[in-house]
Amino acid sequence: MKRRTVLFKRDRGYWLLTLGITLGFPLLVTIFAWNGIPQLRGMAMGGTSGLIDQLEANLRYRVDALEMASLVTGLILFQVILLTLMGSNNGAREIAGERQIFEKERFAGLSAPAYAFSKLIFACAIAVVQGVWMTFFVKSICEFPGAFLPQASVLVLCCVSMTAICLGFSAIFNSADKASLLSIYLVGFQLPLSGIVLALPDVLVWVCRPFINAYWGWGGYFGSMRETRLYDAYRVDSDAWIPTPELALAVLCLHLLFGAAMVFWGCQQKRWS
Repeated sequence: MKRRTVLFKRDRGYWLLTLGITLGFPLLVTIFAWNGIPQLRGMAMGGTSGLIDQLEANLRYRVDALEMASLVTGLILFQVILLTLMGSNNGAREIAGERQIFEKERFAGLSAPAYAFSKLIFACAIAVVQGVWMTFFVKSICEFPGAFLPQASVLVLCCVSMTAICLGFSAIFNSADKASLLSIYLVGFQLPLSGIVLALPDVLVWVCRPFINAYWGWGGYFGSMRETRLYDAYRVDSDAWIPTPELALAVLCLHLLFGAAMVFWGCQQKRWS
């Protein structure tokens, strides 16, 4: 781990790329709501208001609710997709890029579990920083309601679990290019298979969703807003099931454990080229 940290500090191109996406991706999200989330109008008329005023207020509320729900769900999903992309960058080349060095060092007594564990700690530590910074920066600028801790926990685990999965690909494949390509494909399929933006056939919804990191990241974050008007605004036009943050965290933990198992299994295999 000490050697990997030293190499990370010396590889200026890599740490600049990591720093760039860590700072730049949250900024990219906030561009779409730099002045914060607009307030809902209507539904606040006094009891003496006439029927016409009440109807106008209800109509304004419904229009604002639909616009706000679309904006907020889009921003949350954008955060999640960018975090999965960060996870791909963290793990896809980490093991495959130095596989031959690892295989040689095994002859000198380096154990595969120790090596796998060190890689998981290093890559996931970067993912934790990225998830916390994404949550803090976007929440501060866009003024999302809800508690910070459950939202940060969901986004951190979203990035960490994807990092572990992509690190698993890196451990399984000999080629860093193959591992990176498969990781990018996995991130690319997150959006269409989540069923959030594009409707999936009913048969596929619960076949795909348990394996889609983005859905649980989005659902857990949005589920933390249940006691807010923003969540009520989303319910004006949708009765879709939204997981609680606790359930989303549990599923993302299973993704993390699966990725870690891939890493340990891949590192145990002999992969000379």
